[in-house]
Amino acid sequence: APELSKLRVVPHATIKEEAWKVVWGKLHVLITTYEQLRAPPKIMIEKPIDVVVADEAHRVRNIGSQVAQGIRRLKSKRFWAITGTPIERDPADLATLLSTIEPSRFSVGDKNLHPSSLKSRTRPYILRRMKSDVLTELPDVIETKELLELPPKQRRAYNKITSQLRG
Repeated sequence: APELSKLRVVPHATIKEEAWKVVWGKLHVLITTYEQLRAPPKIMIEKPIDVVVADEAHRVRNIGSQVAQGIRRLKSKRFWAITGTPIERDPADLATLLSTIEPSRFSVGDKNLHPSSLKSRTRPYILRRMKSDVLTELPDVIETKELLELPPKQRRAYNKITSQLRG
């Protein structure tokens, strides 16, 4: 979206508050790091954000982490979480992430729900791209085998280890 103004904001801690005040509300998109949000600038807490998009959102799944605590202090109209990491494996992580995305519907205590109940409640919030959906976009697998000669010292170490493993 070239028509949107954007800026990467990662100021040093000594000027963090002032730097955020300078850019806040003046651009469409502000991009920052999770480290900036461990202790969010006051302006981010006081003035609501339209949309927070958390890429690599598995970084906020641990309720005890500074990053998760900081992000939960932000006031946003919408919170989108993007991750390539499976999030349904651990009920506590899933409940934390969902309570961050939709605090009026989910709580950290939802980790105690039966797994099938938690999964059914989360279904409308999870959009997963399946391998079968993108298989035609993936390039063909090219497999190449190359035999490499080990230098004498590595060959001796390799032979010693493999002989120990065999018996």
